[in-house]
Amino acid sequence: MELRHLRYFLAVAESGSLSSAAERLHVAQPPLGRQIRDLEHFVGSSLFLRSNKGMRLTEAGRAFLPKAQEIIASSDAAVEQARAMASGRSGRLIVGYSDEFSHGLMPAIATEFLSRHSDARLMLEMNYNADTAHAVADGRYDIGLIVAPPPSHLEGLTIRTLDKVPLHLAVAPQHRLATQGSAALSDLAGETILTARMAPTSGYYMRLMQLLRSQDVQVRLQDGIYPTEMIGHFIAAGHGVALVALDSLSAMRRDLVLLPLEGADCTLERCLVSRSATQNALAAPFIELALSIAGQRAGKSACP
Repeated sequence: MELRHLRYFLAVAESGSLSSAAERLHVAQPPLGRQIRDLEHFVGSSLFLRSNKGMRLTEAGRAFLPKAQEIIASSDAAVEQARAMASGRSGRLIVGYSDEFSHGLMPAIATEFLSRHSDARLMLEMNYNADTAHAVADGRYDIGLIVAPPPSHLEGLTIRTLDKVPLHLAVAPQHRLATQGSAALSDLAGETILTARMAPTSGYYMRLMQLLRSQDVQVRLQDGIYPTEMIGHFIAAGHGVALVALDSLSAMRRDLVLLPLEGADCTLERCLVSRSATQNALAAPFIELALSIAGQRAGKSACP
């Protein structure tokens, strides 16, 4: 028995005649009659009473009808679900992102994405930059939003630049630099820089080292502090300072002093990473939207 047998059975049962069902199904009447007889042979019982007035269900046919309807409805639903997932109208997308995105870009992207794909299931997980990149590479995340490019040893990733954000120096009000209005990298000599956990191979760590070495600045690094709010508490207690991306400023304590960094190109590149061979149909519209929103926000921040 095949699905077409059930579809033919339902058409005849609803139409009440072979001729009407054949017209509805766009098939010839004799082949349709043979398909119904094949179904009855498979079931082992007559499903229709045949007369000059048409065809009506037997007792066995009436018992068979609701199950046939259920099977066809389930089959149609499965096909529609598969088509929706393939077209990106529904399905599940898992996105990892670092803390720096949680107060600006990520909420903007997520809310707009769900407004366009209301049937989609968007799963978001905040994680460290390096861990997010690894999770994309091994398939646990579909997409990752990270600060600085991912570790160079990871393969099979497509990397797209979202934007470049200026760094600010966050210090306590009593800090020696608090009244300067701005700071240079050279001012950080001897300071303790507080960060989240960093892998030595991560793009974030390498970029930070590149900035400090460009000015021959020696600092102490204290990593492993997470999330950004906790870093703010450490700074307020006088346990160090932090280089903070623009979108993270709103997460800092209001009593901290935030100083723009001058001189060198004190910016961080923010990236979107995905698997080059991803088959998730929701990935492409999410990536397109993320690039668009990041570009719009960058354009606004650049306006005088």
